[in-house]
Amino acid sequence: MSDLEQAILKAGNTAPGADEIPTRILQVAWSIIKDFVLLLFRKCLELGHHPECFRLATTAIIPKPNKADYTNPRSYRPIALLSVLGKGLERLVAKKMSWLAIHYKTLASQQFGALPLRSSVDLTTCVTHDIESALKAGQKTTLLLTMDVKGAFDAVLPGRLINRLREQGWPNNLVKWIQSFATNRYIKIRLDGETGPKTALNCGLPQGSPISPILFMLYIAPIFWMGNPMKRFGYADDIALLASSDCLQENCEVLQANMQEALDWGKSEGITFDPKKSELIHFYKGHRTLTDAPAVQTEGLRIETKPGPLRWPKSSISNLKISNRVDGHLGLLNKVVLTCARATLPVYKTTNLAVLHEESKLRPAEIELNQTSQLFAVRTTRLDPYHPLRIRADLVKSGNRRLPSSRFARTIVALPPSEQVNPLAHPPWEQRETTRAEAELRVVGPLGRSKAQAAKDFKTFYASIPRNDLQVFSDGSKSEGKDGATGGGYIVTQYDIEVARHAFSLGLNAEVFDAEATAATRGAAAALAQPSARFAKDLWIFLDNYEVTLRLGSHFNGSSQSVFDDFLDISRAWAQRPRLPHLPPGEIRIRWVPGHLNILGNEAADKAAKEGAALPPPLIRSAP
Repeated sequence: MSDLEQAILKAGNTAPGADEIPTRILQVAWSIIKDFVLLLFRKCLELGHHPECFRLATTAIIPKPNKADYTNPRSYRPIALLSVLGKGLERLVAKKMSWLAIHYKTLASQQFGALPLRSSVDLTTCVTHDIESALKAGQKTTLLLTMDVKGAFDAVLPGRLINRLREQGWPNNLVKWIQSFATNRYIKIRLDGETGPKTALNCGLPQGSPISPILFMLYIAPIFWMGNPMKRFGYADDIALLASSDCLQENCEVLQANMQEALDWGKSEGITFDPKKSELIHFYKGHRTLTDAPAVQTEGLRIETKPGPLRWPKSSISNLKISNRVDGHLGLLNKVVLTCARATLPVYKTTNLAVLHEESKLRPAEIELNQTSQLFAVRTTRLDPYHPLRIRADLVKSGNRRLPSSRFARTIVALPPSEQVNPLAHPPWEQRETTRAEAELRVVGPLGRSKAQAAKDFKTFYASIPRNDLQVFSDGSKSEGKDGATGGGYIVTQYDIEVARHAFSLGLNAEVFDAEATAATRGAAAALAQPSARFAKDLWIFLDNYEVTLRLGSHFNGSSQSVFDDFLDISRAWAQRPRLPHLPPGEIRIRWVPGHLNILGNEAADKAAKEGAALPPPLIRSAP
């Protein structure tokens, strides 16, 4: 139900379709209609049917910006205004298909757009890294050819789309639903305030539907599996082909073959490429003229590497552009920064620039851009293993760190050792707590109480726990010295007797959050390993870090991800442990405890955590 509400109620107040029911109306009526909507969506997917009312779109004609000729129909973009309820179903399916396409590698790794965590900046970073690495490796020349699918969504043929999905192995009921979604569609065109009659459509995907982008990417996926997939890039309907070698003629021949392959495939699938949006860019070291460079050409297409227009028969593309240094751009940005600084401070025109930057807290453009670059590099530790940037970052780390091959590589080798988190480790349909409020009730958080009252309530509750149950108190700590080392500790009790105690260090590259999660997980593992666990019904985990308490027991895509997953494994193992015949399986129960209020178990865990922070750090620590 949480996924359903997220897809419909929290997707923004978008323009309604022909039914004229906006998101706000659905929000007001949600408590009454939610069960019916859930049943409707389930039956749609089970039966493979998309209701006809969801296939009727009001198509608004929007002019594209900066077009020279608005008498040309291609200077306008048709946007399909669809039913908000129908888009909720499409959004749900698109989210799950995107995860599956990445996880099972249905799409090539270098297809970007309409996929989680795959932005246009990621694509350009991959391309520039590959070009710089090729030049650094001694390859003298690199060519980049870009192509654009003409019409994009409008060019999709429903029959071929369904055939492609079956080839890729998608479930039959899902393919049937997509077939129902893509066929027997109708539109009413709205232009200048006038709405036309209902008209049938025989092909294309609605531009405005949440599922159209991922379906289009699956439709053209074969292009990116041809030849060398690592030399092909895609962003929505844009395609880039890369070739690097010591010989410009060889690069041209490679691109010529790749381009002909793409054109032949497009011809068989009813897809054409827009010549006006194709470009060829030449990257090389040193000083070289392009006068005698060969051309890339195929049947009906010729792209020249000479200075001047890149030619397609009866049309022209754009002139070749040669990149230059960015000093001028930095100068312009610094002028803006200094203008803003002088506008916010009572200073003279002759005031020292360093003083301006310090007092206004506006840093020079170069420093700001360098920090942005470093933050972008840090982001690679929060990408899934199939992400092209993550793959390149791992190769950089395993290679010669003293001689980085690109600007991206330099930022990667400068990063300190850190944990790798996979944000796509768990499918989006896994059951999770819907709201933070539900989690707070589960762990009995502060809930508006003072800490003193919460401590009093905890002591009363603790006295009611069966003494045969195992209890774990855990804590984390960070030393206040210059090293800032982090450690954790736990104690395990049963029948009011301490049966296990441990302190450990996580070293310098961890925070208290990591130590708290690790201590709770190791404490749970130690309790499970106790011979006396067979006498216990439940295992209780008590800790004073509220955020960790809320996240334990569920999947977490942040710091210490592997630790939270280990805790879930221990939770499942607890129910399978050997136990006395009359005892039920029991479960692991997590509860927040107010810290530093003379609760004996918490004070003992706090002491163990401080001991852990004072211990020598482990020799190698890549993750908590």
